Amino acid sequence: MLIGNGMLASYFENYLSNNGVLIFASGVSNSSQIDEKEFARERKLLEKNLKDNNGKLFVYFSSCSIEDSELKDTPYHIHKKNMEQVIKNNSNNYLILRLPNVVGNGGSKSTIINFLINKVRNGQKFELWKNATRNIIDVEDVYKIVSHIIENRIFNNTTINIAYGQNNKISDILKSIEKIFDKKALYTLVDKGIDLKIDNEKIKTIMTDLSIAQPTITKILKKYKDQ
Repeated sequence: MLIGNGMLASYFENYLSNNGVLIFASGVSNSSQIDEKEFARERKLLEKNLKDNNGKLFVYFSSCSIEDSELKDTPYHIHKKNMEQVIKNNSNNYLILRLPNVVGNGGSKSTIINFLINKVRNGQKFELWKNATRNIIDVEDVYKIVSHIIENRIFNNTTINIAYGQNNKISDILKSIEKIFDKKALYTLVDKGIDLKIDNEKIKTIMTDLSIAQPTITKILKKYKDQ
């Protein structure tokens, strides 16, 4: 089964007819969200599907930035943490997969990549966090890794990070965007942000087995720049 219709869900459509697995890809995706109604909507839908699909492998997408000291106390990240606990309390057959910044066809305009691209394209001013980094992952690699985990029944009842080994500086991401679109960004550099280290040790062997190597940020951006 598959719950959701966004960018991430579209890559897991082959699970629509899988009665042993439920992919829950209908959560709040905007990390800047503060509307309690949106959080309540996800919680209600999640609790209903946990109850109605007891026994199925329940796969939930959370966020690596839950561990970010500058972000963990925001409404979005508190909500994600709460949803993880609801799943742990109500299922004995689950996978909680924390994702970094996922890039693919379409996707929310609120993602860091789409935010920067739109600012550059439209010539709009913005603040650039000097110390910030992001782990940018190709959605196709997310699908390959997650499908491997599901099909091989590994990491059940576990919370794991699905991420590449290296982060990208926001400033380097912006430079790549400027080069691809041949347009200079208008920004003010501010002394904010941290380099959040994401532990992807659990999936390193899987990435090797699947011949997944971390692509350059430029390669990912060029792949999806017109989407």
